[in-house]
Amino acid sequence: RFPEHMIDSDFVEKTINYLVKLLQAYPTKQYLKRDIFWSASNVSAGDSKFCEIIAKSGLLLLALQSIISDNDIVINEALFMLIGFFNSKNIEVISNNIHLDYIKNLFLCLQNIHNRCIPGEQYKNMEIIEKVLICIGYLFENGNLIKNKLISNKFILDFEKNGGFHLLETLLSENNLSKEVSQIAEILLNFQKENK
Repeated sequence: RFPEHMIDSDFVEKTINYLVKLLQAYPTKQYLKRDIFWSASNVSAGDSKFCEIIAKSGLLLLALQSIISDNDIVINEALFMLIGFFNSKNIEVISNNIHLDYIKNLFLCLQNIHNRCIPGEQYKNMEIIEKVLICIGYLFENGNLIKNKLISNKFILDFEKNGGFHLLETLLSENNLSKEVSQIAEILLNFQKENK
């Protein structure tokens, strides 16, 4: 059993704010970033009220910036944190913190990783690709993107303009995705067809 202070909101808030200051002070230290996002992923996977702390601290934005600018080790941990955040049951916090730039960064990460894939060796990057698609799937499900027509239509247009749906079709045709992630890709493709 954890001591009470370990799960206290004030303690979590101070810890997250300290981690954000470390990230800002040492933006090029990849292993430090990895460890910070790993620590934060444990927080985001915990009590849903902690997701609000992550959003307010700026850590959410830093993670979404990292997935398009850092190495795979950092990207992997940042995505773990994002999955915990977007899978939170605190729907209000998620809905209030969805911005189109966040969705755009998830797509750019997906595109960057896929573009680096060497034919026949896609499995090396498949774990990151799947995590990005899981994040997008949770955004649609828990972030109520489907109900928010303004955001969802803008997302569809941006995703389409940047070749996102073509990329999803390519990933599905390569048959390397897990069953769960294939279903997310198919939901996104169906959502595009329904909203044309």
